Amino acid sequence: GISYGNVQLEDEFPTGFEITQVLHQPGFGEQINGIGSNLLTVDKLDVLLGLDSLVIQVNVGDFSGTAASQAYLFPLPLGLGEEIPSDNPATEAYPDATPAEVVTAALIDSDTVYKCPGKSVKLEAASGGLSYLWSNGESAPSISINQAGTYWVEAQGLCGSYRDSFEVVELPALEADLGEDLSLSFGTATTLDVLTNAANPTFLWQSDSLDLSCYTCSNPTFTAEVDGTATVSIRDGFGCTASDSLHVMVFPERFVYFPTGISVNDDGINDVFMAYGKGNFVFSNFRIYNRWGDLVFEKKNGLLNQPADGWNGRFNGKKASPGMYTFTITVHFAEGEAKGYRGRFVLLRK
Repeated sequence: GISYGNVQLEDEFPTGFEITQVLHQPGFGEQINGIGSNLLTVDKLDVLLGLDSLVIQVNVGDFSGTAASQAYLFPLPLGLGEEIPSDNPATEAYPDATPAEVVTAALIDSDTVYKCPGKSVKLEAASGGLSYLWSNGESAPSISINQAGTYWVEAQGLCGSYRDSFEVVELPALEADLGEDLSLSFGTATTLDVLTNAANPTFLWQSDSLDLSCYTCSNPTFTAEVDGTATVSIRDGFGCTASDSLHVMVFPERFVYFPTGISVNDDGINDVFMAYGKGNFVFSNFRIYNRWGDLVFEKKNGLLNQPADGWNGRFNGKKASPGMYTFTITVHFAEGEAKGYRGRFVLLRK
């Protein structure tokens, strides 16, 4: 064997590592650069025959995974080269760095984990452990927990075992309340509002027949025209969900109005005789007769509240005579019911 005297040992660790303590130093040497950095240098070192070790304590920070380092002895006596690198005895290659597995057995993000009521939460220890043991006896890298409480996980690495504790907290039940079912008159404009204890929730609305103004907003609107059900599902930032449904019953509003007279003078005011109503219902067989029973106007199909579907006071391309006129019309409501109307009105001219 060969012993070396008055040589220097240098070992550089990965960036971010910090040497905190030299626990054992072989031979006779002086530590000249090491504490507080990632570079260890031992000067005036006497390397004697036999087996010895250099033991140091290193803070690895947030590092997790495999780190490798390689030490060097220099200067060497003449004929032995410039330096001797350390070697990993576990491999056949020479020389190669010795790897070390850095295991941090911690949960992702936080030591406090929140779970939704009635749901399980999946917990996963940091990768890199040779084996794992959880406080409930399971040994997989990840587990599912159904109950709130304090737990721990222990990971075994190349350098020993590491344990981390964490708290599982069950959140309050998420609430979603659309209120009582609604009974609305036909044509009523309505805004839906859900009461919830969720902070910054997302919304998803669904309806079998209601024409909602939006499906991912907080307050959709609709016009009451048919019966239907609206359902909202909300989700908070923890992934907890809640839902509620609301039934809407629409009462037909069969209010139909016909003016008692029109003044056809082309001033844009009351120049057309037409049917008015709450809702754009369809009508059929709209007929107008003069005092002698002559048919002066007929519209097979049309819509309420539309001047283009009414009578403009002309007959055969000419202005009809002032006087009393009669009308008949059939209005078809949304629920399929049809109702006939008849009446009289006066045509005035100025």
